Amino acid sequence: MGAAPVTSRPTGDLVCDHGRPRICLWQEMDQRADMVRTESRKAVARLRQAGIAVPATLTMADRPGPDETKLAIGPGISALVCPQAWRQGSFRHLPLARTTGSPTRPLTPTAPSERGSP
Repeated sequence: MGAAPVTSRPTGDLVCDHGRPRICLWQEMDQRADMVRTESRKAVARLRQAGIAVPATLTMADRPGPDETKLAIGPGISALVCPQAWRQGSFRHLPLARTTGSPTRPLTPTAPSERGSP
């Protein structure tokens, strides 16, 4: 197998729309694409109303580029979990307001010492 047994899919295979934000999905998502785009844009609108900056592109690419965030979704995604699923794909773009009250700091995993654990 060699040193790199897993390779990323070519991003040229993504199907991207021209909405705001731009949403890029793999072809196997075609049956759920409209729902994913609708629910994601609803969540993005709520975040923007709260003053939270959202990247210009939501993508299923393994390694999102600049001004992109990862959609952590699969073909079985439902409208109920869609907004939470893409947020889980890239915590670095969401603020720590839930835990620190700071809407400007990016969300990063909390170190054990910051959680109150030894």
